[in-house]
Amino acid sequence: MATTVEKLEAITDSALFETLAVRALSEIDSDCRALVHLGMNAGGKTIPGALDAFVRVPDSSPAKYVAAAFTITSSSSLRRKWLNQGTPEPKSSSTKQGKKPKQATAEKPQKAGIGDLLRAAAKAIPIRNTDPAAQFVIYLCTIKGSILI
Repeated sequence: MATTVEKLEAITDSALFETLAVRALSEIDSDCRALVHLGMNAGGKTIPGALDAFVRVPDSSPAKYVAAAFTITSSSSLRRKWLNQGTPEPKSSSTKQGKKPKQATAEKPQKAGIGDLLRAAAKAIPIRNTDPAAQFVIYLCTIKGSILI
């Protein structure tokens, strides 16, 4: 019989993991009870975005914001997934003549673009500009066991 950890590590459906992780966070940390899951569309498919979940903690003073990023990527890819500074990976095929390659942005990152932690930090900047005392917490959630990055 498989252990809970083995069953979790066997998950290959990103949407299933994100749903499970949002529910787990809301049980683990009361600040996460109102998390808005931004990382899934109405059809139950994951969508790319700067944050998978986000909330301003109700009645917090100073204002406290909680964000979460979820991934089922391999352990060996986590450093890039979470911490990549936006250095694009070289493309194996050349771009079409006359077309410029798309640039990664905080709003619309490429797969090899900015990592989840740095994108979350970029989203915090405009909030911090209007509320310098605001506090921020980000949960980086994976099913690949303990990671030291």
